[in-house]
Amino acid sequence: MATTTRGSMSIRTINTDSGRFRRTGRTAAAWQAAAVVVGAGVLACNPSSARPPFVPFVNAVIDTILAAPEPVLEALAARLGDDSITLRTVSVRDGFLETGTVNAVGDVATEPVTLRAWVDPVPGRRARLTVEVVRQWTPDPSRPVRDRERMVGPAHPVRLYLRRVLADLEDRFRG
Repeated sequence: MATTTRGSMSIRTINTDSGRFRRTGRTAAAWQAAAVVVGAGVLACNPSSARPPFVPFVNAVIDTILAAPEPVLEALAARLGDDSITLRTVSVRDGFLETGTVNAVGDVATEPVTLRAWVDPVPGRRARLTVEVVRQWTPDPSRPVRDRERMVGPAHPVRLYLRRVLADLEDRFRG
């Protein structure tokens, strides 16, 4: 039986007809440490986030508000709810909000759109609020959801409403 060393692992040749190698030199503590690291990585990864797997469109409305993300998202959800807009998803923990289909704002009828908001922390106890208003571009079910959507224009009634809501949120958290 011969022993050779390669890096940190020693390999011992077994005198059998098969001529196989058996690896030795791995300690139980090393395997336990590796299991702890892998286990911690799995536990740190939370696959049940309410946020969608895509990012906002590049021309989404972005605003920085002088408050922590949680109260900003709660205030936005309350304001949309007060204005009779149905909320499909609200997750304060994930900093995400999505409305159901919006067909009108006030007395103005519009094409069906969806409003999504992402709230992220910014240094200095501030929140970056990113909001998009999207319409369904094509009803093709074979395409991914994001490929079927397009941003509405800046003069769209829901986007103008959104600007007023963001101004109200800024005023509320400013003083």
